[in-house]
Amino acid sequence: MKYHKKTGLPNSIFIPDWWIHLIYSLHAVEKLREYKVTNEPVKIKLTKENIVELTTINNTAIESAVVRLLYNDEKDIIISLLLFRRTAVIKTVWLNNKVDDHETLDKSKYDIPDNYNSKEIDQIYAGR
Repeated sequence: MKYHKKTGLPNSIFIPDWWIHLIYSLHAVEKLREYKVTNEPVKIKLTKENIVELTTINNTAIESAVVRLLYNDEKDIIISLLLFRRTAVIKTVWLNNKVDDHETLDKSKYDIPDNYNSKEIDQIYAGR
């Protein structure tokens, strides 16, 4: 199943509460250079606040995710990763303007969880 923050993240998903060490793929390293990123993260903690998109295994565990993290005053760094317990392989990265709120999002590409609560989701998204 594939979920987006704006269409809701299911409560059944286990979000690890430990630090995840990041391994950058060759493509991701090329993107870091292209965007001139000099302080890329080496580890992260996944939270409902920083997860933008995720794909699940049996709707309980995270297989892959897209996360949005603070980069500087104007930009956030977006990281697409494959999760392997305490390690993640970064597929790609890019920088995005902080004010970009994904108004063109095609919500039909995402599953809606049973626990969807639009008010809660809007509060989480607004708090990023």
